[in-house]
Amino acid sequence: MFFQPKHSHPFSISEALTFDTPVIAEEIARLENSLQLLKETQLMLNEDIESSTSPDPDVILAFEENKIVIESQEERIRMLEIALQDRGLRSGHYTSTSPDTHKPAVSATTETVGVRESEPMSEEDNEGLHL
Repeated sequence: MFFQPKHSHPFSISEALTFDTPVIAEEIARLENSLQLLKETQLMLNEDIESSTSPDPDVILAFEENKIVIESQEERIRMLEIALQDRGLRSGHYTSTSPDTHKPAVSATTETVGVRESEPMSEEDNEGLHL
């Protein structure tokens, strides 16, 4: 499968193929949590923009910048899913099932390899996977 990312990422698809399965699963969970928070923020920003006759330019800018971040993070998840699929894992074979949306639980398996529950990320840890 050929995959050409649109955005820059801290790793290439070739590098993602070398990551350990638990690392991939934890990064997907972290990105999914981040996406959920970004999308919630987008709803609030959009409400603010639509309810104002003269929207704040900073709010509009934040809304537009978040769109790009969301696209980039979704693309990064896709790259990591490709790495899982390369190992024979199906997309969706790992799940975020924790009722607390800020602490996703993840299991990524070829059949039964479990991954511990992720800790919530602090603002300083928003960088993601460090290589």
